[in-house]
Amino acid sequence: MALELKSEGDLSVVSDADLVADGDKETTYTLQHLTTEKHREFVRKHTSKVPNKRSHQMEERTDWEKVSDDLLDYVITAWSGIVAKGSALECVRVNKLLLDGPRKTAILDRAGMNEIAAAPERRAESFRKIEAVG
Repeated sequence: MALELKSEGDLSVVSDADLVADGDKETTYTLQHLTTEKHREFVRKHTSKVPNKRSHQMEERTDWEKVSDDLLDYVITAWSGIVAKGSALECVRVNKLLLDGPRKTAILDRAGMNEIAAAPERRAESFRKIEAVG
């Protein structure tokens, strides 16, 4: 099977059953591919300089919960089969954030987060190890 490279804006539809154990086969999510550049954009957005109480130096601090929320909101572009109290839920940020943790993680991984997380490992594997001389 050939390697398919995806870019920003590429969409895919995935069923809930493909994401989590005992997931609903009729529930689907339309996901937008997450690129490294888009991930970095969200990290920069939620990173600020704060003073270190011990050293009094400014250091960067990232609010990873806000990054995760923005990523989830970005990658889910549509869904079907999501209901509350018998009524279909609109695919908006506040409702997306109501999804449970395993689904959120699986959705982000399917959208490309697993590729971004694995990038440093693959980069390290691509370089030869330096052997000691002596």
